[in-house]
Amino acid sequence: MEKLPLMPGTNELVHGDLWRLNYRRCHTLKSGGMLKKPDQTIDTFAMTNSTVNSLPPAQLALDRKVLRFKCYFREGVHESAIETERIRLCMLYYFLEDDTIAVNEPRQLNSGMNQGTLIKRHKIKHGDRFLSYHDLQLSSNITIYSKTFRVYECDTFTREFCLSNNHDVGEGEAAPADTYDAAARKKFEDNKKRELCGTRTKLSLGQTAAAGGSSATKEEVQHTTQFLQNDRKVLKFKAMWDEVHNTGGERRFFNLYYFLSDDCMEVIEIVPPNSGRDPFPSFVRRRKCPKDPNPSSITGSLCFQRGEQEYWKVSDLCIGTELVICGKRFKLYDCDTFTMEYLKENCGRTAAELQPIDVSVPKKEVPKPPVPPHNGFGDEEDSLRSWKQLALKCPVKDVRKFTESGNEMLKFSLVLLSGGQIDAMRRFVLTFYISDDTVSIFETVARNSGILGGRFLQRQKVKLGTGEYATAASFYVGATVEIGHRKFRVTSTDERSLAYMEHNSSTFHKSNINMIMMRFKSMFLSTPSGLRQELLKAYEEGPIDYTRLLKIVDDLGLPLVEQEVLTMMRYLNKGGTLGTYEELLAVLAVGEGEARDEAWEDVHAEWQQDVNFERSLTTDEQHRLNELHDGRAAQGMLRILQEYNKRRSLFQQELRIICDYAPDGCIGPKEFANAVTNKLKIDIDTKQLDQLCEKLFPPALRRVPYREMIRLIDDTSNYSHSTKTIARIRR
Repeated sequence: MEKLPLMPGTNELVHGDLWRLNYRRCHTLKSGGMLKKPDQTIDTFAMTNSTVNSLPPAQLALDRKVLRFKCYFREGVHESAIETERIRLCMLYYFLEDDTIAVNEPRQLNSGMNQGTLIKRHKIKHGDRFLSYHDLQLSSNITIYSKTFRVYECDTFTREFCLSNNHDVGEGEAAPADTYDAAARKKFEDNKKRELCGTRTKLSLGQTAAAGGSSATKEEVQHTTQFLQNDRKVLKFKAMWDEVHNTGGERRFFNLYYFLSDDCMEVIEIVPPNSGRDPFPSFVRRRKCPKDPNPSSITGSLCFQRGEQEYWKVSDLCIGTELVICGKRFKLYDCDTFTMEYLKENCGRTAAELQPIDVSVPKKEVPKPPVPPHNGFGDEEDSLRSWKQLALKCPVKDVRKFTESGNEMLKFSLVLLSGGQIDAMRRFVLTFYISDDTVSIFETVARNSGILGGRFLQRQKVKLGTGEYATAASFYVGATVEIGHRKFRVTSTDERSLAYMEHNSSTFHKSNINMIMMRFKSMFLSTPSGLRQELLKAYEEGPIDYTRLLKIVDDLGLPLVEQEVLTMMRYLNKGGTLGTYEELLAVLAVGEGEARDEAWEDVHAEWQQDVNFERSLTTDEQHRLNELHDGRAAQGMLRILQEYNKRRSLFQQELRIICDYAPDGCIGPKEFANAVTNKLKIDIDTKQLDQLCEKLFPPALRRVPYREMIRLIDDTSNYSHSTKTIARIRR
């Protein structure tokens, strides 16, 4: 490349970007410099590349050549006791390529000053011309933008370049010492000496003497050795300051820390929540605590001075020890595991001496004030809430119960049990509202009784004679209830109430036919009860109706109330009778000669255990079956959701076609299963698809419109059986 002739086409190759190493943008568009271009005419055809390189332009000859001068300026410091002015050392760069100047201050770590580039690179005016390197002289001042810099030194390249261009920069000088740097350097040297002394004190006293002697005393060596061996080792005790004997005093608990490195102690209070005390960082700051409670005798803990005062040592600490610190008496009652092991190994303490002490204050039983009686305003719940809370609020109502049983009510006929002839003629109708457990009583009008009928008790919650509020199960045929200091007996009820109680037999046990028949069967089989013999005698006289059966039960003293007998008669439904004796045996599933000699309670208890066991087995099997069905439905729904996310538009199109051709415009489980298997061709197990359709189309919603079906798949429907719910995906 160097021997190529200077011909058209090679000029750019030789002098162009092929040999250029710096692609930065210059700060000026003007060419020129301190070197002059040659004036003679050059024969470009006779020149080679080496000749061209010997005579480059000024930009290439002076590229990346910089003169570097060391300078400083003085900055005044106000309100400082260490220094009045600060010496800030800088570096002045003169770029020969385009005669630009930049001033930079080296950054110092944690200096707190804005350092770095003080003057950016550019040409600087100096009078009526630009500043050049001829104006830069060592041991002289130069003012740039009202800031005076003292140039005191330059590097070797700068000095040689200036001498080659007939410019003598002069002799340099040393930079003045900064007051702050001198103080910091002196402090650093002092610390270095202390470190050397500390290294020397690591040796024992005999070793230092053998090494030629040392200025470290025996006490200094002991303290340093203790620090090096026990640094970061802290004993933790739990202490108590008991002020119960003082008026208004109490027990206050603290954490006491003993630092083994320098035998210092620190006390921090354990502030319980809502105690009213400010959580101060420490109750007694870290220090050596003397045994003498006089505060004037406390000395510093970080010096090696000899003192006559006796301080608390680790050998003095044990569970049960009382320490007097700053005039306060602390009792140690517990410690942590590390402290316990350290005291056992180094202080010879036994496990019996380190047993924790119970310092808990027994809680006083505060007597609860009795509930005040009802004041007569509103319900008892209103009065009770006003007693429990300062801000009055309405009693919380069971909205769910009100929604499910808003119109349900039970009606019973009552008679008044007072013993009087007039009260015996009075008839009442009790209405129980299941939505809010309220009761109302209406008295019927009896002609020529002299008593006006009408509303006897306004609708409200009532308390029975037991002091508890009346519930729906409190009223049944044959029950005796006390309302408002009056006793009533329930004589009958209507057909709707009987049907409701039999339908909800889990709440109304007196209408639970299974429980009633099981008890009746145990009484029938038990010979001591006498029920079977009495029924045989009654059958000889004729069919047994409700009245005769109730009289037999009452004569034998069997615990069957009128409601249970009425429910059993309604269940048998034999024209108002028990039917024949053979029909009764068939219903009870009892053989002709089958009997038990035990009491009927024992027979019933034995059967009850068997029924509970079978019921638990049936419940577990049903639970496992439900889990299996739910798992199949979840797997099938996950498979359909994966395909739906891939082919959403095709899914929606097929579902819309099904709904358009359906007479009611809806889609059911059969159409959905047909679309999944035949139209969309989704590979899914038949059992999974069946269980999925059962979950997606419940009995209450067997036909779903198109838009609601899309909402179910997209999990935006208001129904609870959405696709993500079936697939067990958390929202």
